[in-house]
Amino acid sequence: MPALTLHLLAFKDQSYHARAFVAKLHSYPSVKVVVASRPRHVVVQPTLLDANQLLTQKWDLMLLLQPTGGQSQGESSLLPPELQDVILTEYRILAGIPSKLLANFPERDAQLKKQAPPPLTGSLSKIRSQSKESSQSLEVSPELLAFMDRLTLEHDKPVTMLNLLHFHHPDGKKNYFQYGQAFIPIAEKRGGNAKIVGNVVKPPGDSAFLNDLRGSPDRPQQDWWNEISIVHYPSIRHFCDMLAGEDYQAINEKYRLKRLTEGNRTPQSVHAPETTMYLPRSLIGHLYLQLLRSHHPLSPPVLILVALEPDALCACRILTTLLKRDYIAHKIQPIAGYGDLARAGEELVRPMRTTEGGSGGVVVCLGVGGLVDLSEILRLTNEEDESEEMGGVEVWVIDARRPWNLVNVFGGHSDQFREREALADVDLNTLRKGRGVDKGCLNRSYKSGSGGIIVFDDGDIEEELTNERDAYYALEEMPEVDDDGDNLDESESENDDDSLEGGSKKRKSWSGRELEDSDEEEGERPRQRRRSNLSSPITSSPSNRRRAIGHDSSNSSRTPTPEPSFVSPISRQPSARTLRRRLLRMKRKHESILQAYYSAGTAYSEPISSMMYSLASELGREDNDLLWLAIVGTSSMELSGRTMAGVGISSSSEHGGSAGWGGSRGEQIRQIMRDEVHRLNPPESVESFRDIPGSNTDVIPTTGKSPTDTSIRLSPEPRFLLVRHWSLYESMLHSPYLASRLHVWTENGRKRLHKLLAKMGISLTQCHQNYNHMDMELKRVLRSRLLKYAPMYGLEGLVPPVASGHSSNREGWGFVRSWGWKACLSATDVAVILGSILEVGPSAATAWESGSYATRQLAPDKRGPSDTDPANIHPRFWSAYDALSPTGSDSPTLLVEFLPLAQHLHRSILRTGTSLMSKNQIRHLRAFRIGVVKDGPDVKLFTNPGALTKLALWVAEAIQVQERDKSETKMGKKKILGTPLVLAGLDEDRGVYVVVGTGGGGGVIDFAALAKKNEARRAKEEAADKKKKEREERRKKRAAERARRGEDEDDASDDETEEDESSDSSSDDESEDEKSRYGNKRLVRNRFGIAFQEVVQETSARVRIDSFEHCVVEVQKEDLSGFLEALSFRSVVG
Repeated sequence: MPALTLHLLAFKDQSYHARAFVAKLHSYPSVKVVVASRPRHVVVQPTLLDANQLLTQKWDLMLLLQPTGGQSQGESSLLPPELQDVILTEYRILAGIPSKLLANFPERDAQLKKQAPPPLTGSLSKIRSQSKESSQSLEVSPELLAFMDRLTLEHDKPVTMLNLLHFHHPDGKKNYFQYGQAFIPIAEKRGGNAKIVGNVVKPPGDSAFLNDLRGSPDRPQQDWWNEISIVHYPSIRHFCDMLAGEDYQAINEKYRLKRLTEGNRTPQSVHAPETTMYLPRSLIGHLYLQLLRSHHPLSPPVLILVALEPDALCACRILTTLLKRDYIAHKIQPIAGYGDLARAGEELVRPMRTTEGGSGGVVVCLGVGGLVDLSEILRLTNEEDESEEMGGVEVWVIDARRPWNLVNVFGGHSDQFREREALADVDLNTLRKGRGVDKGCLNRSYKSGSGGIIVFDDGDIEEELTNERDAYYALEEMPEVDDDGDNLDESESENDDDSLEGGSKKRKSWSGRELEDSDEEEGERPRQRRRSNLSSPITSSPSNRRRAIGHDSSNSSRTPTPEPSFVSPISRQPSARTLRRRLLRMKRKHESILQAYYSAGTAYSEPISSMMYSLASELGREDNDLLWLAIVGTSSMELSGRTMAGVGISSSSEHGGSAGWGGSRGEQIRQIMRDEVHRLNPPESVESFRDIPGSNTDVIPTTGKSPTDTSIRLSPEPRFLLVRHWSLYESMLHSPYLASRLHVWTENGRKRLHKLLAKMGISLTQCHQNYNHMDMELKRVLRSRLLKYAPMYGLEGLVPPVASGHSSNREGWGFVRSWGWKACLSATDVAVILGSILEVGPSAATAWESGSYATRQLAPDKRGPSDTDPANIHPRFWSAYDALSPTGSDSPTLLVEFLPLAQHLHRSILRTGTSLMSKNQIRHLRAFRIGVVKDGPDVKLFTNPGALTKLALWVAEAIQVQERDKSETKMGKKKILGTPLVLAGLDEDRGVYVVVGTGGGGGVIDFAALAKKNEARRAKEEAADKKKKEREERRKKRAAERARRGEDEDDASDDETEEDESSDSSSDDESEDEKSRYGNKRLVRNRFGIAFQEVVQETSARVRIDSFEHCVVEVQKEDLSGFLEALSFRSVVG
């Protein structure tokens, strides 16, 4: 079977004629032109293989070439080098054509072109008024008819149809052969003839010129084109007449459409619509590279949905920088909450679906949607037929919030697909792996294009959610069985009694009875659409995902219940009730694992800006600008109280610098960033002497080293606020760390601050000057004096410790960047400014700078606009976005302009926090402390959830330190985690209270202890598996013994009950292990989001849950007291 090459060519010069090219090609003896034709129209568009390359390029010539010998070793193509100069781009496939087809091909081809065309059958005239919308299924469409009319005027002569075929299913080739046999007589009636048919083959390794564009030579054959065929028709009208014929559509429907996957004519297998998956950290660049390869000028822009948070904003800047460098169009949409997200889904995402007339595309969610079912809220599913096909829309989810909504991670499939799967007798897991997905995890063979939700894993899913993944898929694959809340122990005893009373009465089989019950229920209960609770990620089991996202785990699926697969060692099988008990026990065990995951409370994982920098690094695109964005995003986490225990204060902030966020994992991320700083900003030779202890590395840098210096440096940053842009006194006074430990809300606290300054030898005159104007000698000795005197006042973590070893190993040190002599800002400074812009808004900056606050003027009968209104969020978002512009622009200028805004916000926090603490306005309820901000000059400011959260963190840290000091006085040094705090801010204009709940601390995991615990759990599981095998062996022996004695089956139930009780105790141990896993005493998680939902469900309080932070809600003004009373009986930390 000779190997020929199929070429699609596009010329550099549009005026260059294809006939001239073919004429020159005929003059070369080394190659023979078998077929030459001009591509004019695509009838069936490819969707999986090289769709963008094939569809967006205007091809000028199609060639099928056969080598005749004489090529040199260095040639990489059959086309002579002289002709390659006129080619702009080329698409090439290597095909093996049977020798008998090539032997007399020129004669056959000439005869086909000369013979008189047969008359049309008349089918075409009938179909003009009933044409289909598209010719994608090889049916006549208005577009195809219009092309036919145009071409008939220009060229009413023979035409050639090129078919590229890709068989996805193993039986695809066989099915297409059946189609071909039925096609021959129908095509011959219209003069059609398949003159060339061949298999696509792999390039031989010894011939450089015999190659194709499959990419890697190791690419699997099932992942590339499989066949080509070239079909002759007397004219375009004869081809369309055939498509319009009922005889052709009958075989098209019978053999082809049911197996269609790709190409012009392609048999299709049953395809598993894997709608939700996760991308492992090791493949973080996989999807972006596929986007880069498939993107073309006509592709829809990438839609980026961004939360109003500094971390998400920095991640957005990194991603858009990558997209701009690759000339990929994109659109940014700020998202303030779930209401905004739902509107974006309806107005922006839904029109992208191919089923809605769109062309698909990519949607990137940065900091939004990880806790809810995105397929529902983004309108990615069809409400009418409940199909879970995503319409070609691929959603990338990068979110630091936990817990994940497991529906987004591990996915689910529609009932319609499950029915198709059962009818086709195809294994779902096999299809998933064939598509490059194994239990939700993407691998390198995965190809984008069919849509779906893909979660970017930062390592948590692979390392920590193994049990949840196994439980999720076990529930998904488990046959449905009703769980009526029966006590399994009681049902077992009742079953035994029934068997004794019934004697020889036979029981109805479980499978028959359950199927009958299921049929009755299905007849009585209408099908329901899934409704996602936008405020909760809780999904009890995958079976619920098939019908309704909710808490009730008893919802049954419409999946046909298979026969039980338990096999007995003897012919007699276990009783139906025994099987049902086993299924219920397994179901409850798996559901308890998922419930434990969801009910543990919220947490934060790796910042998404750090994830985006990892993506840039994987692509080889990292630089100082992107590194700085990642550092700022990471630094913003601690300022917002985002810890590994959710929103709350950290109990690990006594070591200096930024060690408070993320525990050892957070420090690992910061250490990587320090290494990146040294790699991208190598120290100059002069600076090598500055690593000597006692040198001027102790001075906080306030300016660049030169007018063009834009480097990033490490700096021993003290825990002062905006120290470079404020006086030393104001910076210390407004530091939450220092204020809480010195009790600055009291007169004695202020005196302690003055004494600390006096001990360090800094006069009040000096410390009230702007820090940049202070005496240089005082700035030089400031750090050493803080290290000496701060511990006397309980401020051990005020400054990072003295660096030891290599200059990059400076634990707790901060990051500083210079913009020449324009400005010098720390990462924390930038994060503070960005947070202030997003939480307060740029429009009021000038008013606050002049000392006034202009409130909104509202009509008496209208409620004021909320912070989620586009008119409010868009100016804030774009001002913050512009302030992060890269080096060389106005970035430092814009940031410095907003410094008064940040200072005003933190003055208000200090002023309001001092008022709450000094006036004893923080009350202690049963489960938490409560404070209400309803009057004062700054009450309007704290109607924003972000600003209110920062105030709550300030108050919570003050209370924690206060409680710790009291406990040390009474009980010695005992670690106090702190009491959870609820803070409510009155928005008088809208008649609501904005309520935020912060955790009590403990936001650090001891990973060494956790590793030991995991190892102990694994040993325990191995022991349990060993016991289980031993029990099975004992059961088999007893069953064989009973068979020999001829005992009745019911006698076995007693033994099985004993074994089940033993199994129950093992399950209880596992349940306790899960509780200890999620309820680690070192990690007291914030459960306010769950508690808020429970109160809403049990009371009539009017509550709005719209924030991505589930610990933030809005409560109607009149309902606040009842809401708080019900909340006091809830568990708010776990």
